[in-house]
Amino acid sequence: QVEEIICEKKISVVLSHFGPNGIEINSTTTRLNIPHYTIIHGYDGSSLLKEKGYVNDLRAVKNINYIFASGSMKSNFKNVVGIESGQVIPLGISIPADVEVGKRKSNYFFQAANLVEKKGHLYTLKAFKLFLQSNSNFELVFAGDGPERGKLELFVKENELEGHVRFLGHCEQAVVEQHLKECAAFVHHSITATNGDQESIPTGIMEAMACGAVVLATNHSGIPEVISHGESG
Repeated sequence: QVEEIICEKKISVVLSHFGPNGIEINSTTTRLNIPHYTIIHGYDGSSLLKEKGYVNDLRAVKNINYIFASGSMKSNFKNVVGIESGQVIPLGISIPADVEVGKRKSNYFFQAANLVEKKGHLYTLKAFKLFLQSNSNFELVFAGDGPERGKLELFVKENELEGHVRFLGHCEQAVVEQHLKECAAFVHHSITATNGDQESIPTGIMEAMACGAVVLATNHSGIPEVISHGESG
């Protein structure tokens, strides 16, 4: 069916999201002799590399032009798969209007991300608990939802942080952008999940920087590619 669509629409190039899909479609693009690009974004350049079958398939396929969302993903491919070729092209973001830098008087930290392990919310809560010992008037606000929410809310309750931590759930982009323009700082405690899953360059960090927010993040995965410590975060 895919081959029929490519021929019918006279497709001149195929872009696959993500690694497994690139492997699956590659025999078709090779047979039709059309350029094929595959984006390696996150799990397909980290946790999936623990799967022997996936790695063997990557080594076997030919004629794929790889695009990596960060240099860290490209490095993982080189170290595990032995593939060194490919371009690093980070995701794009929209630049908001009317950004005022250096005029923030708010007393809350903000993070916008899915509530999943690799976003490191639990570590952010632990750090924030220590921070409150000398800054009791501050608040931590999370936008987003996901499987970790119950665990995070339990930590807040057990550590008596209810008056200092808010979970907004899923928010529209306009709401997120407003918080990025107002918060004292954007926090993003990215980690490697227990299954090996990593981020490339978190979109939330790039959006926060575009809104003029101070960004506090971990020295992890692709984050150092956009943040220079002490200069831009």
